[in-house]
Parts: sequence; structure tokens; C-alpha cells
Amino acid sequence: MKKMNKTCSKCGEVKPISEMRKNRNQCKACVAEYWKQYRQDPVIKERQKQYDKQYGKQWRQDNKEHRKQYRQDNKEHIKQYNKQYYQDNKEHIKQRDKQYRQDPVNKERRKQYDKQYRQDNKERIYQRHKQYLKQYRQNLPAATYSITNTINGKVYIGQSTQYSRRWTTHKRNLRKNKHENKHFQQDWNEYGEDAFVFEVIEELPPDTSSELLLEKEREQIIEHLKRDVILYNTLN
Repeated sequence: MKKMNKTCSKCGEVKPISEMRKNRNQCKACVAEYWKQYRQDPVIKERQKQYDKQYGKQWRQDNKEHRKQYRQDNKEHIKQYNKQYYQDNKEHIKQRDKQYRQDPVNKERRKQYDKQYRQDNKERIYQRHKQYLKQYRQNLPAATYSITNTINGKVYIGQSTQYSRRWTTHKRNLRKNKHENKHFQQDWNEYGEDAFVFEVIEELPPDTSSELLLEKEREQIIEHLKRDVILYNTLN
């Protein structure tokens, strides 16, 4: 009758054949523990690191075209795999990245890399940023707007193809005491920035024409005058 149990030569425990390594007198748990300790040995780690650095780099160079073709042929599969892997290991990846960034050696390495990259790609970065700003500004909505003095009730009516930037421009000029509307500037100087509230009257698509915006602005000025609102627009 075939023997169903066997004694492990490492831990000395009697275990079923299914828990023993094939053709060996040690159990799977002892063999696994051995390899775990082996891989954690600093000397072995350094040896493996050097091996990977030497032969891994060579392998990547020798198989560059093959790897490129593989990524192109399996783009969707790789994308789904990476997405699933990230979802399954989100916390682990987060902790690993945090630890990596906090390492002083990696911090300095990253700093030097960023500095070198900016120097080598100065023109490219400038053009990319320029293109981004152009695209960003093209997508900004147009609008007619009001700026209300909450102390005396006076209102400034305006229009812009990029109204969020326009309010910033108003504030910059007012802070520098260079606003084109002197009455608006005087009240800003007297009551302070906190006394003024910016509000959108009507938001319009980014491609709205200047003619239409001017017409909308005139309509709002007339509407406010009918309600006896004092406008900075008509005081100059």
C-alpha cells in the first residue's frame, strides 16, 4: 500500500503527500519560507539588482520592436488590465508612491530630473502651455455681467467673451488705480474691494459674436435705467 504521509526533514512534522514538494523530503511551507528568507538576504537582493540592471536592459534593447508591436496589438487589453490592477491594489499603490516620494534620495533624483527635463524641453513646454491656454480661453463662456456696489447701490454693466477673466482684469486695474471708469475707481478706493459683488446676468456660448454681446449689454443698461438704477456706465 502506497504511503500517504511523509515526514518533513526540515520541520520534522508528518504531513500528507499533497503538502510535500515533489521528489523532495521537505514540505511546501518550509521550501516557501526558505526562498522567502533567501530573497530577503541583502547580498542576494543586490546581486539580483545588478543582474536585472545588466541583462534586463540588454533584453529590453534586443526586444524593443517586439515590445512596441505587442503594446500596439494589445492596447485595449493592457488598458483594461492596468485599470483592474489599480482598482484591486489602490491602497497598496498609494502607500508605495507616498513612501517613494518621501525618500530623500528619490526627492533629490526627481528634482534633478525635472530641472534637466525643463532645460532640454524648454521650447516644447512653452508651445504646449501656449496651446493649452489658447484652447482653454476658446472654451470660456461669454456673458453679460454686473458689478454692484453694495453700499450705495450703483452698478456697472459689462460684457465679455471670457467673463471670468474679465472680472480679474477689472480687479487688477482697480487695485492699481488705473480703471477706465473714474467714478467706479473712486468708489472702489472709498469703499474697498469687499463692497463690490460680481454677478453673471446672462451666460452665452464661447463663440458668441462681439456684436451680439454689445447688443445684450445695451439691453441691460436700458433695463437698469428703467428701474432707476444708477449706473457707473453713464456717469463718465
